[in-house]
Amino acid sequence: MTSNEQVLLQSILAKIDHVERVVLEQRLQQQKVDLLGKDILTVDECAALLGLSTNQLYKLTSSAEIPFFKLGKHLRFERQAIMDWVEQQRVSSHYEIEKRAANYVATTSRK
Repeated sequence: MTSNEQVLLQSILAKIDHVERVVLEQRLQQQKVDLLGKDILTVDECAALLGLSTNQLYKLTSSAEIPFFKLGKHLRFERQAIMDWVEQQRVSSHYEIEKRAANYVATTSRK
C-alpha cells in the first residue's frame, strides 16, 4: 500500500468515526426527548434519565430510597415523583444555610 493510499484510508476511517459519533449523539438526544413525554418509566428509562446504571437503580429501590411502584413483577417509576426526589437530594450551599440561620434568628423571638 502506498503512502497516498494510507493517507486516503486514514481520512476515510476518520470520517466514518465522525459519522458514527454524530449518529450516536442523535440517538441519545432522541431517547432524552422520548423520556420527557412519558409519565411512567421503566427501569432502563429511569436509569437513563438519572444517569445511573440499572444495578444502582435496583439498589436504590431495594433500600426504598427512591419512589417506585410495581406493575405485576415489573418496577415502574413516576417521572414527576423521580424529579421531586432528585430535587430533595440537593445539598444546600454554605451561603444558603447561613441565610436560613440568619432568617431563623431574626424571626424567632427570644424570651
